[in-house]
Amino acid sequence: MNAKELQQVTQEEIQEIMREEIQEMLDEVNDIKSSEVELYRNKLVIDTFDLDTNCADQALYYSEMATIYSKIFILSKKMKVKVKEGRGKLALNIRQDPSEYGLAKVTDSSLISAIDSNFTIVKIEEMAIEGEGIRIDAEGVLNGYEHRRSMLNNEVQLVLSGLEKPIRDNKTEKYKVEIKNKKLGGTAIPPISSIKRKIKRT
Repeated sequence: MNAKELQQVTQEEIQEIMREEIQEMLDEVNDIKSSEVELYRNKLVIDTFDLDTNCADQALYYSEMATIYSKIFILSKKMKVKVKEGRGKLALNIRQDPSEYGLAKVTDSSLISAIDSNFTIVKIEEMAIEGEGIRIDAEGVLNGYEHRRSMLNNEVQLVLSGLEKPIRDNKTEKYKVEIKNKKLGGTAIPPISSIKRKIKRT
């Protein structure tokens, strides 16, 4: 094996190691999303019949979701850095030995084209994009807890003002069932009382 072949094998090995590193980070991000982000997404639901518990849990839920988001954010940034590093190393290798990459002469356009079409670069950029998508999704859940705090504050203000009682009295059992079923992920079943009222109207 000559020096050029040895250099090429080494470069391929380096790219494979880089791809594996980014794949491991993406796997970790996906694990966090499926096990932790989804858990706190489901906890966003407000049960207006249990405001005390909802308010007591809000600060803790927000803090825990912020910690989860920070882990995803850091991994997403690391993936981007790895992609940038991979593109830089490949650009250097192309400039040092353009013939190995099918180029007679290196120009800015040919260099970018060679990097963009490199199999490993394409793969790691796809993984980085997927990681960024998960980060944006996790950020949405975190922002949801900001909105949840505002909604809880509005509900508490209604209770304190005395306007909440007539509003609550007008709610039917159907809505209680719907709230519970949202938490369980099922389909709300109308209570018998609401069915009877519908029959009377008809």
